[in-house]
Amino acid sequence: MKKTSVITYILSLAAMAACTSQQSKNAEEQAGAETDSIVSAFAKPLFDDPNGEMDSIFRANGYEYSKGLENAVMSGDMDATQMLAMMYAYGIGGVKPDIKKTYKLYLKLAESGDANAMAYVGYMMLYEGVGPVQDEEAGIEWLEKSANLRCPTAFYYLGNYFEQTGKIQEAKTCYQNAVALGMEQAKYDLEKLSR
Repeated sequence: MKKTSVITYILSLAAMAACTSQQSKNAEEQAGAETDSIVSAFAKPLFDDPNGEMDSIFRANGYEYSKGLENAVMSGDMDATQMLAMMYAYGIGGVKPDIKKTYKLYLKLAESGDANAMAYVGYMMLYEGVGPVQDEEAGIEWLEKSANLRCPTAFYYLGNYFEQTGKIQEAKTCYQNAVALGMEQAKYDLEKLSR
């Protein structure tokens, strides 16, 4: 498989998974855990790779060295930025999980207008211990920007936030929007609130 094909494949997997992901519900349990565990809790919704298949694809195609991707990121390559962010989120392709680098890369993508990255940045800012910076107000702003671009992940994360803060009607509306945009997980959360 060519490197460009791998990039397209990885990005398409990430985009599909972002639209059908399930938010990790165990951030509170991990409050005292190491950064690596926190990174895993954040990254898990992006796509699940229990057999290490994605890591194998990265390694088989020469991505075990992130320097080439870092150079591409420095030159403004957004595909490389997305890939490197996933590598740091999961600790695959020969790099260790690093929440600060993951956040910085997703912030760069979000600032360039990537709706999914806006949702991830918002989520990371919303909860203490998930991202390197907690700023609830800024987190909501990023999620709202992403939701305005019709990102189902943003509606889902907003629904979770409203549910946790007792704003049940707002949560239902967000889950309904996520469902309308194809996010299956939001159906379960919506049903749970409707009981």
